[in-house]
Amino acid sequence: MLTSTLLDYLVVEWDTSALASTQVWYSILNTTTVTSTSPYTESVIYLPLVLNNYGATCTLQYFTPADQTPLTHHKARLGPFTTGDQKVQFIALSRRMDGGECRTSASGLMETTFHIGTVLHLYLPLVVR
Repeated sequence: MLTSTLLDYLVVEWDTSALASTQVWYSILNTTTVTSTSPYTESVIYLPLVLNNYGATCTLQYFTPADQTPLTHHKARLGPFTTGDQKVQFIALSRRMDGGECRTSASGLMETTFHIGTVLHLYLPLVVR
């Protein structure tokens, strides 16, 4: 599992041994400003998740759209986040065919802390003649 930042997003990458569709569920922890995600106006697909032996109840607030494309290298973009230090818990889910059944695998609960620098937006005028 690899994480990196891209502008004001956290990018999570991982590999699976078989072709799979993917989704990431996550929570934002201990931040000074609550970051909201865009509301979904289309149908939402949730990959099923069953957690065993996690002790404390795992409550994840947000999710990325399910990527239905079967791949072995997966990349999900979480956010956008506000400027400053951020702490995120997440679980990466992969759903694949196993014989005649669908199986969902979970990465286990991961946690990362990262910093989002100031993101500047440059708007150029459009001149049409």
